[in-house]
Amino acid sequence: MFRFATARPVAVFMITAAATFFGILAYGELGLELMPDLDYPTLTIRTEYPAAAPEEVEQEITRQVESVVGTVESLVGMQSRSRAGGSEVVLEFDWKTDMDRAAQRVRERLARIRPPTGAEPPLLLRRDPTLLPVMSLAVSGTGSLTDLRQYAEEVLNPELARLEGVAAVRVLGGLEREVQVRMREAALAARGLSVQQVVNRLRAANVNVAGGTLKEGTVEFLVRTVAELRTAAALREVVVFESGDDPNDRALVRLGDVAEVLATTKESRSMVRVDGRPAVRIDVDRQAGANIVEVCARVEAAVFGTPEQQAYAQAHPPGSPPPGLGDKKARGQRAEHRQLIDFLAYRSPDAMQVSLLSEQASFIEAALDEVRSAALIGGLLAIFILYV
Repeated sequence: MFRFATARPVAVFMITAAATFFGILAYGELGLELMPDLDYPTLTIRTEYPAAAPEEVEQEITRQVESVVGTVESLVGMQSRSRAGGSEVVLEFDWKTDMDRAAQRVRERLARIRPPTGAEPPLLLRRDPTLLPVMSLAVSGTGSLTDLRQYAEEVLNPELARLEGVAAVRVLGGLEREVQVRMREAALAARGLSVQQVVNRLRAANVNVAGGTLKEGTVEFLVRTVAELRTAAALREVVVFESGDDPNDRALVRLGDVAEVLATTKESRSMVRVDGRPAVRIDVDRQAGANIVEVCARVEAAVFGTPEQQAYAQAHPPGSPPPGLGDKKARGQRAEHRQLIDFLAYRSPDAMQVSLLSEQASFIEAALDEVRSAALIGGLLAIFILYV
């Protein structure tokens, strides 16, 4: 080997240069991940049983699940949790287990279970740490929780979901708007109506269905029946009962006559706080195989802007006048101005602020910097030792 290296220096140099060149190309295409691609040997069996107490969940669901899956091959541990409204059983397998076959065996055992009335069928889940959100944002401010939630769902969610590499955007916390219909029992009884009759009339009045097609010459139109009830005032005017056969002497009973219609918010089951203040959280999930660092960079640029945009925004805060009208140069300046302020944090209302809670890119980049520095120091030490 040494004789060949000294006798053929040009060939050795070309081989080394080729290996270095293709190595640099391959390095640029490497994906950056926080966790290695591991198949964790755990399965979670989740069963929802709404409005059931923990004791009922344990007796009617958890013990059934434990009894049928407790003898699965390669099972090394099992943990169960019974809570109000549902059950979770976590199965731990040996690391050498084929998890696809183990999941199939567990599904076959779960098929024997007959859940009680009102309970959902057991759901089998695989634990995958790579499915954790790559970035979490918070929307806070002086606005109401309803406005914060609406802004996150109607503005931030669509803007972030269309970015390359983003698979899904989930909004947590805040308050969602809803319309509540509270029946008045005395008013229903006085008119001889039941709650089910009112529900049926509301269901029939609130429709949005396809009605086929309509052809006019060579043009074909899609026909839909759109009669969605979008406001509380529209709901109050829905006719729930008609009395009398004479069209001129017919009494109409509207929903507002037998029920109280309120525009309110849904009952909150979770709460998000940032620095002690109520807020709305936004979790960003990446697509399978997407580069985490690149996805986080795109989301940060779309929300907080690039360094150039941030510097421009500090010099031109919201409300400052754009470049004046005038010649072509002024029009070019206005176009550049619109481009430099085109990020969500700049365009958000004054009562709302978007902040970064967590992201995986910085940790990955810090770990890679440590690897680079260790490789560089190791290479230099190796050269020095060989030289000595």
